Amino acid sequence: MRNAGIVLLLALFVPRLLAQVREIDSPAAPGSAEPSLARGADGAIYLSWIEREGGARHAFRFSRTLDGSWTEPRTIARGENWFVNWADVPSMAAHEDGTLAAHWLEKVGPGTYAYGVRLSTSTDRGETWREPFWLHADGTQTEHGFVSLLPRAGGRFVAVWLDGRAMGTGVDGEGEGDMSLRAATFGTAGGPDGEALIDARVCECCATSAAPLPDGTLALVYRDRSEGEVRDVSITYLKDGAWSAPRTLHADDWKIDG
Repeated sequence: MRNAGIVLLLALFVPRLLAQVREIDSPAAPGSAEPSLARGADGAIYLSWIEREGGARHAFRFSRTLDGSWTEPRTIARGENWFVNWADVPSMAAHEDGTLAAHWLEKVGPGTYAYGVRLSTSTDRGETWREPFWLHADGTQTEHGFVSLLPRAGGRFVAVWLDGRAMGTGVDGEGEGDMSLRAATFGTAGGPDGEALIDARVCECCATSAAPLPDGTLALVYRDRSEGEVRDVSITYLKDGAWSAPRTLHADDWKIDG
């Protein structure tokens, strides 16, 4: 009888939940890849992606929806020297007034993983985009990526990324030093306002993720890397312009070798 009651409850509630799921057509052209979603403060959803335009040329495009109908896709940037891959994808962030920021990856040297982060901003909901700038100023031919990009107060943005400037360059562009985690804030006038070093030794190939809390604090999680090669997830907070000391979110004691 108990099992029958569970089945009855599922029968009552599951169809109602499924009825809330609605498939909508994608605005991206066939063959597009590297999708990413962002939510604006006004509730709008931004979908960005990369389209191949022939040869080594790519276009970074986006569309916006509030009600399930997508706006006409617009182009953020085009280039022939980009680092395009399935794991480390471009992204966007949006303020309620239509001020946008977007990032993508561009090669900075011949090595496979010699690439950096390019940024651009828009103050007219993406109709036009300002001259791109580099997120980092180290000038090394090393890996920079896995960006988390979010809006902040005062029309500004914050970007967090994995930075390989201390790794050097080795075989196929991979060095022997440590990957670090860094952050920078910027507005629509140009480049970032300096950099903050959050963690000097982190996992080299895992994504970052950040989200705002109700009081405006930013929570950031990432995969750390101890001297003993334990790579558990750590968390840090950005509050009043300063990052807290990272702490382990949960002691999984996970290592790559098992």
